[in-house]
Amino acid sequence: MNGPALRRHQAEALAALDRAWASGTTRAWVTLAPGAGKTLVGLRTATAMLADGRVSRVVAFGPNTAIQGQWAAQGSALGLEVGTDRVLDEPVSALTYQSLAVFDADAEVDDDGLEGSLLARLHPGGRALVEELSSCGPVLLVLDECHHLLEVWGRLLAELLDRLPQALVLGLTATPPAALPADQAELVEELFGRCAYAASIPALVREGDLAPFSELVWLTTPTAAESSWLAESAARFTELLTDLMDPEFGSTPFLSWLDARFTDPGVPWLSVLRTEPALARAALRAHHAGMLALPPGARLGEEHRVAPTSDDWVLLVDDWLTRCLTVSDDPADGAVVEAVRKALPSVGYVLTRRGIRRGRSVVDRVLARSESKTVAATAIVSHESATLGDRLRMLVLCDHERASALLPADLDGLMDAQSGSAVAVVAGLVADPETADLDPMLVTGSTVAASATTLAAFRDFVAARPRAAEADLAGRLVVEPVPGRTGSRASSVRGRAGRGCGW
Repeated sequence: MNGPALRRHQAEALAALDRAWASGTTRAWVTLAPGAGKTLVGLRTATAMLADGRVSRVVAFGPNTAIQGQWAAQGSALGLEVGTDRVLDEPVSALTYQSLAVFDADAEVDDDGLEGSLLARLHPGGRALVEELSSCGPVLLVLDECHHLLEVWGRLLAELLDRLPQALVLGLTATPPAALPADQAELVEELFGRCAYAASIPALVREGDLAPFSELVWLTTPTAAESSWLAESAARFTELLTDLMDPEFGSTPFLSWLDARFTDPGVPWLSVLRTEPALARAALRAHHAGMLALPPGARLGEEHRVAPTSDDWVLLVDDWLTRCLTVSDDPADGAVVEAVRKALPSVGYVLTRRGIRRGRSVVDRVLARSESKTVAATAIVSHESATLGDRLRMLVLCDHERASALLPADLDGLMDAQSGSAVAVVAGLVADPETADLDPMLVTGSTVAASATTLAAFRDFVAARPRAAEADLAGRLVVEPVPGRTGSRASSVRGRAGRGCGW
């Protein structure tokens, strides 16, 4: 077979996968650090399964067009033709997750908790892809960079796999299993099965497959305005906890419900412990905090001798709401339910018709996209420039180019709509006099952004290239103001080959 020779950890990963498939496993995943060759492992697996007839098609999904292009390029090096569109007319196809559907992470959870089928909400192209996958026979789905699935795409892929019961699934990720929180670990188990192989970063560095490096973290503090808003949000949840202690809060007060739910002799504690272990743990922590008597038959362990966490409170309140207040005929209970609904987003939950569910709250948005991160990025670039001088080569990697969702009303005036985006970061770098001279540029599949001066120099650079096609491209690029921004520093480069914007 053409292509690069396998390194030891890649050969070990493929051997582990062979054992997994031979044992009857239909879903497996491999953990390899960035740069350790996950794509090659996926392509070698695809080639072997196509050769022995276990599958008739291989479809690899990745988070962006760069990963998609990597699959096509490395597949070509192995002598494979890799298709890159939804028609799946090649034995191996590389697609982006967005080719199936596009979901806005900020609107992932609505008031109804997205209770309907996500597949039913796909655009026509996505539905056509699902039908094509259903009709092309045995298929291997490779989910590259599959840690990206856990928050936005997990439920959608779970529904897709329900439609493809004969599909084999290979997940490829750089996220170690032990690094996953419990809810994500559960979703990984559902989507990919057990981890077939994992190579640690220190081992790969020791073997010379990865260059030595250091991982440093700068934990930023939200801005003063953001901190004030977060404090007010936390106060709303604290007020809710105070209300829960009020014997007039609800036709059946919260503490009365806890007593009836867990300390009534007619309630078999072992049944609660077996069927709802997390709720039982929360109840015992509530007992430790003095909120209810010890349930008959229960025993305290060390994990219970702590104050209830916000998650514990949510479990207990959810039980109270769903089993008591939402089925109550007392009109006053509706106001209690509404008060709880408004307080829950401050701890990352939403109240839906099915009960309390984990959701993406406005608090999450403030923390994830704090303007302090843009300030920190600028300070880091400035410091590295002062230290390294002309040797500086820096990549600032952001989650997204620009925010597509409007700011919630609660955040109006608190933060810029583009806060946390790559657009905001490059604007901050251009605006700071200590970093502006470094000619920072934003580059995505559709956008090139920089200062007007940098973009003009870039256009001249392209024009000076020896290839005629590049000279022609330069002639079609025009520096323009960035849409939605004002000021003489805002500009963009536009041409038929794509759009660029700058400051």
